[in-house]
Amino acid sequence: MDVSLQQILQTAQISDLKKLGTFLEVKRFVETQLHLKLGANGWSSLSLKLKRLSALAAEGRECERVLIDALPYPAVRNEVSKRIGFRMCARNVAELRGALSLLSKCAARPAFDPYERFEKNKLKNFVSSSRLEGIDIPVFDEKASLEKILAKHGRPLNG
Repeated sequence: MDVSLQQILQTAQISDLKKLGTFLEVKRFVETQLHLKLGANGWSSLSLKLKRLSALAAEGRECERVLIDALPYPAVRNEVSKRIGFRMCARNVAELRGALSLLSKCAARPAFDPYERFEKNKLKNFVSSSRLEGIDIPVFDEKASLEKILAKHGRPLNG
């Protein structure tokens, strides 16, 4: 396959998954990369399992850090399988460690968008400063843009 595990785990729609390859190709690719059994039998169940996997990044890091050297290997594999919720098929500690580190690296993390954060803060500050001047602006009113509110309540320009 010409795709990476990260691309597969970060797809949001079933139609996007179908573009990456056939059902069996995608399923087998994920299973061989992460040494686990997904147990999916259709696109919708595969999509749900992949979303669960992408949400398990922190659990994968925790398992990798705590359990790898603690117990004999079969007990470690069973404990990791219980924590993650998927049956692990790694044959040895190195495969299990590699699968857990790959899972923690490839799992979707919430993307930080500085522009979006700036816009939210700007709107919040504008609403708060307007409230200080006695102008009540509904916070979630999408129709009331900043320009419209300034045109309605702003001071007339000298000129």
